[in-house]
Amino acid sequence: GDENVKERTALLGSDSDGGDQSGQKERVERVRSMVAPRSYATPEKLILDAEEVDAVDPMNEWMSENFPTGSSLVTVPRGDKGFGIIMVEGKDPATGDSVIFVQRVLPGTTAAQCEMLETGDRILAIDSQMLDGADYLIAQKYLKDAEDDVSLVIAPRHLHTH
Repeated sequence: GDENVKERTALLGSDSDGGDQSGQKERVERVRSMVAPRSYATPEKLILDAEEVDAVDPMNEWMSENFPTGSSLVTVPRGDKGFGIIMVEGKDPATGDSVIFVQRVLPGTTAAQCEMLETGDRILAIDSQMLDGADYLIAQKYLKDAEDDVSLVIAPRHLHTH
């Protein structure tokens, strides 16, 4: 209860004895050891939180609302040779819209190391920018604008070839 609060307030500098630095430090440590264990959640609590978070994970929600089932999110760090993703513009046979595909993944680049991109995979979004009907230049700009890493939503080749 209340004693704890008093002791904690004393720590935050409302102390009148100001001169005794080592005593102050000792008290800080003592209060920290009393406070810290309480700030850790129990495993049950963590599991519960994880389930709740998962249920409303904005990224998951965005993925399931906007992209076909089986699409995956791939994050590629920028390497010294860029990302190593060569894109190509194609046409969606069903709609005639412009679509962006992975044309090639350059060997020895970060995209090749992540082993999640293949020639023919369709790129649906770059860093949360949807590529609906976007042409090559727009996709290229999104890729160039990415900072230290880029997140791509990919529809694997087998999803859109029949």
